[in-house]
Amino acid sequence: MANTFSDSLSEETLNPLWWTVDTSSGNCTVALTNGSVVMTQGTSGDANLVLSFMSQGDFSAAVDYALLYWPYNNGERLGIRTSVGAVERISDNGFGGETYTTDVNHVINISAPTSDVNGTLKIERIGTVTTGYYLNSGSWTQIGSTDSGISSAVSIELSIWPAGITPGVEVAFSNFSVTASNISSQLAIIRSGADVILTWPTNVAGFTLQSTTNLVSVAAWSTVSPGPVVINGQNTVTNAISLTQTFYRLSQ
Repeated sequence: MANTFSDSLSEETLNPLWWTVDTSSGNCTVALTNGSVVMTQGTSGDANLVLSFMSQGDFSAAVDYALLYWPYNNGERLGIRTSVGAVERISDNGFGGETYTTDVNHVINISAPTSDVNGTLKIERIGTVTTGYYLNSGSWTQIGSTDSGISSAVSIELSIWPAGITPGVEVAFSNFSVTASNISSQLAIIRSGADVILTWPTNVAGFTLQSTTNLVSVAAWSTVSPGPVVINGQNTVTNAISLTQTFYRLSQ
């Protein structure tokens, strides 16, 4: 059964359980502005918004983009980067000018020239073959397809790179989604007085909270009751602390 995670990226703040902003290698910026995530290129480093979940098996990820400040032949690229490859909208005369590209294991495929100032990108993997697309008049147009030989779990991030070529280039991302054979959802637990509070994202469907008191080789896991309530976009379960040790997991 496939699972889907989605985020419009239009909230006032990014959920820290879902996303990590990474501009540690330079002075690029990432900010929530006018209902989207806006990335501004600096003089060094990359701007990255890293998804906290790993996608396992076959997966498909998509995002809308808009070019806010994008001079011709600015040398920059934006897109979805994963640990097996990337789908990109670029501006570089060395790669055909204004185009869409895929880059998988350093195999680069380039689309026909484009004048798009906004659009939607998609990257998917089936087996070990990774393919990139862009949305064209309501239909997906394939950019390129490459067999990476990799089927392991992948990380996913939204990015603009490389820095130092045209500082000030600015792009916006919105309406991100990923569907995968399995999305590793993050279960958080904190103590609150005499209770423990367990939370996990509502944006990843299909998970059930289970518990056991003994992690033997054949542990007897049971569904936690009552079920979760939604608080601030998180599935939330509150349990009283008992004298018996208890282990929790999310199960599909």
